[in-house]
Amino acid sequence: MVSTRVGELEIARHQRQLILKPNEAHIFGFPMSVAPVQKITEGVDGKLAELPVGAFDFGLLNKEDAITLSREVEKSDINAIGYSNPVKSDFTSDISGINFTGLETNRHNIENNLGMDLSAMVADPVTGEIAFDQAAIAQIRQLRYLLISKANSGVDTIYIGRQFYCGEVTEMGEQTITDGEGALTWPTVVNGMVDTEFGVSIRHHFAGPGWQRVLEDAGFAGGPLANSLTITTTSLPAGVVGTPYSQTLLATGGSGAKTWTVNSGTLPAGLALSSTGVISGTPTAAGTPSVTFKVTDSGATSVTKALTVTVTA
Repeated sequence: MVSTRVGELEIARHQRQLILKPNEAHIFGFPMSVAPVQKITEGVDGKLAELPVGAFDFGLLNKEDAITLSREVEKSDINAIGYSNPVKSDFTSDISGINFTGLETNRHNIENNLGMDLSAMVADPVTGEIAFDQAAIAQIRQLRYLLISKANSGVDTIYIGRQFYCGEVTEMGEQTITDGEGALTWPTVVNGMVDTEFGVSIRHHFAGPGWQRVLEDAGFAGGPLANSLTITTTSLPAGVVGTPYSQTLLATGGSGAKTWTVNSGTLPAGLALSSTGVISGTPTAAGTPSVTFKVTDSGATSVTKALTVTVTA
């Protein structure tokens, strides 16, 4: 829970679950003809969604160079006579970028580095050699770029994504061939341009099962846990032998119609549970049995809760 009072700050400082250190990362590309990805996860378990047809992976990335996400903002100030500080400011430039160094000598890294489209290139049928002339003027190639990084594991997995609706390679970087440390690499600097069809250049993603668990701590509302199936009945009134009894079990959240069953234990003699959660009948014997009730929603999600059903003589 985000603190709202000074006295809560000491506790709020210790939300270590919000300190994210990604330990895996991939950068994908896909043509501008492929629609941007709206969400990188799917389902209530927050698993990664399938990428669109046409997407490709740039492959292994250099750990030493890391992946750098940049943002350069410029603004123009308006100064007024009699004021030492600007009275108005306007942003004149806001450019986001991503820098990465590919380790694999694959077609996609070569195309980015040379500013060429090699999709039609065919290897020599005898030697398998790929040979081509570099264009005198490099093309400004536009691609969609999607970074997906992963922090933590299992139910604590959090995915951090950054999507460039329209990325242009602005710098290729130097390459080194040596018998010393290192390998032939493919440094790439991409700037995000505005996709005129969608009117934006960058989309951010925070997702995964771990993100669901820290949503509230991170200051956000909603999510599947906010609508989780919960039995809200906390206790049941006592019944009396020989007196008609009727009590409805209640649950919130979940999806669709809910079905109630007895998961374990036995209701007092004379009482029965309907599928709609109504305990009814005329008890014939006194007792205080503990009964575990189960409710299941239309999505097959179920929860249980133990309640004492008391009947007095």
